[in-house]
Amino acid sequence: QDGVPALVLQQRGRGQLYWLTAALEPASWQRFLSLVARQAGLEPELQVSAEAGSTAEYVEYRVTALQGRRLAYLYNNSDWEAHLVLKPAFAHRGMLDLRPLAPIEAGRLVVPARETAIVEFQ
Repeated sequence: QDGVPALVLQQRGRGQLYWLTAALEPASWQRFLSLVARQAGLEPELQVSAEAGSTAEYVEYRVTALQGRRLAYLYNNSDWEAHLVLKPAFAHRGMLDLRPLAPIEAGRLVVPARETAIVEFQ
């Protein structure tokens, strides 16, 4: 609104540098970072979305390999439960919530407010 660009993209060698001068809401960060990743040729190993009536905006996650297993670490950085749907982009036989050692049915996982979850893909 003041005439200054909110986003500037600069080429740097073989890469690109984004200068973001605007504050973003969590949902906008998710869209922006997804766009940047796609433009870089990256596809997420795991898609995390919210069930109807819930939100995934404040959920951070990471997929990693450990001793031949694939794990996802999720953190709900909000004051309310996050009802999530997990859709891995890789083959697996099932998912196990490692905190209560409970199978995850149809990819549906509830992460309590300000809590973490660890998921093992079998």
